[in-house]
Amino acid sequence: MQKPERSPWITVLIIGLILVISCVCVVVLGGLAAYFLSGSSSFLPESIEINLGNEEDSGDLPVPSQIPEPTRPAAVEPTTDVPPPTEPVQVPSTPVIPPTELPVAEESVDEPTQESGKPPVQESSLTGKQERSENRIFDDFSSNSMDWYQSNRDDYSILIENGAYNIHVKSKDTMAWTEFPVDFIPYEFSFDVRGPAGEQNGTFGVECHYLDDDNLYYVEFDLATNEYTIAAKKEGVIIPLTKKNPKGQYWWKATALKSPAATVNHIAVSCYLDSITLFINDKLVDQVEVKDPLPEPGDATLYVYTYRSVEGDGYKVTFDNLEAYQPRQ
Repeated sequence: MQKPERSPWITVLIIGLILVISCVCVVVLGGLAAYFLSGSSSFLPESIEINLGNEEDSGDLPVPSQIPEPTRPAAVEPTTDVPPPTEPVQVPSTPVIPPTELPVAEESVDEPTQESGKPPVQESSLTGKQERSENRIFDDFSSNSMDWYQSNRDDYSILIENGAYNIHVKSKDTMAWTEFPVDFIPYEFSFDVRGPAGEQNGTFGVECHYLDDDNLYYVEFDLATNEYTIAAKKEGVIIPLTKKNPKGQYWWKATALKSPAATVNHIAVSCYLDSITLFINDKLVDQVEVKDPLPEPGDATLYVYTYRSVEGDGYKVTFDNLEAYQPRQ
């Protein structure tokens, strides 16, 4: 018995179906690949419609040029309620110094302080036997390297002349004085002194711990009588420190003074707040105690005073070889 022959159209249909399924698989796989490669977040369509109709049916598909473009949002105009921008505040600018102009810190050098009118003296400028240190001076007045006060007026003159320091008071009842040009407290000092030849029309002395005109100590000498006195002045009141002599005065005879007045005498004074000691020509003459001392130490001065009875050329005293120092422990 022979097998019935299979219709040739069945084979064609089977092959066509296989091709259609293959195309569908290719399309699905291609879509999946495009989705994963592009990273798109859009979802895949739930189903894919495949048009198996005639070619004229394909005209219903939209042409790419007919796909509507996305519309832009309308521009938002600013409202009138928004305040206008404020002007920027001007901040003063700080000048910037270029690196090359930055100030360079200089090494600090300790320089000795000085009072007005007392410039420091360089050792190289000293002459003769002059000496100067932080707590001592010695001046033979061979020059004015130590900057002593000098002046020449109608009523007095204070000048360095002939290697000595001269204070000449020309008017009656007048005192002329000068401070020691030192930057320390001179507790110890000494000097050579001589008066004019002939009549002595005044006195001379030293002031120590001079604070002002009303607060100081002083030691005064009268070469006409070879006498001395020591006193303090507090708040303008003179307080004698020497005892009364038999005449009820505070002047005492100094036998250590040489005569005549033009003879050179050497005076030395130790002046502390609570005591004053006087030496004349290296002899101890007196030592007094200050029971109510000044509150603080001060400067030292030389002075000359004229009597009310002075006549003629006034009164001139010469000082030389002055030494002053502050003891150091």
